[in-house]
Amino acid sequence: MAETSLDALNTADQRDAARAELKAKAAQEKARQEAEKNQKDNLTAAVLSPILTPGFSLLGSGLNYVGKGMVYVNLDHPHAAERKAELSHYINRNYADLIPILHKAPFQKWIRSREVQKFLHESQAINDVADTAATKNWQKTRQLLAGIGSPVRSSQIWLYFNILTEAGLGQNRQAIADLQAASQRDDVILQTVSIWADYLDSQGKTDDALAYLAQEQKLFDDPATLPQQITIAKKAKKTITVNELVVECQMTGIDRLQQQCSAASKS
Repeated sequence: MAETSLDALNTADQRDAARAELKAKAAQEKARQEAEKNQKDNLTAAVLSPILTPGFSLLGSGLNYVGKGMVYVNLDHPHAAERKAELSHYINRNYADLIPILHKAPFQKWIRSREVQKFLHESQAINDVADTAATKNWQKTRQLLAGIGSPVRSSQIWLYFNILTEAGLGQNRQAIADLQAASQRDDVILQTVSIWADYLDSQGKTDDALAYLAQEQKLFDDPATLPQQITIAKKAKKTITVNELVVECQMTGIDRLQQQCSAASKS
């Protein structure tokens, strides 16, 4: 990903350099034309007037420009091509032994093994489940879920769609039991965190919902649940908590998240 980004930056660097070269040539031509024009003027007046001006210093003026130039040089970043070279060196040094050689026999044997092929097939099946669940065809979703075996069947994403399916089919008691179990697992996903917090809030357990979201936010190291926290706190008229959460959200510096938090605080 980093190398791809630097490729784009390198292309931009090259484009900018070409543009700068064209501008430099245009500036040089303009300077040449102006120099020819100035030759027709009074050379003595043009040269001596600035020097005879009280307080004028050729040395001071020159050092001023040199000083600015040094500042600009120090602030400049390396070109993308240089950074990519350093990045490639770093990747090769640290990760060369982790990059599988796709055409080599050991990797081909592994990727074609029954266990891996089964895992890849069932992973694709989960994508089909997601597409079907989006249409709310819960009977079809259940059929697809039933056809998925271990290890994908024990994953959080399988549990998440199974909970949605149970709720969609009106099996609320089982859905809630499965949701509670999934929400307490170490490998819980944010989608499950969100619906468990909403369930707690719907049962009047606002403080529990907020505490759970805050706990998972810390464990995930992800502020994505802040808008939901604000919504729950605002509905419970916890004004101080809402204000604190809004400030926390603004401090993330994530534009889209800040907009969501702002909308939640005003809803």
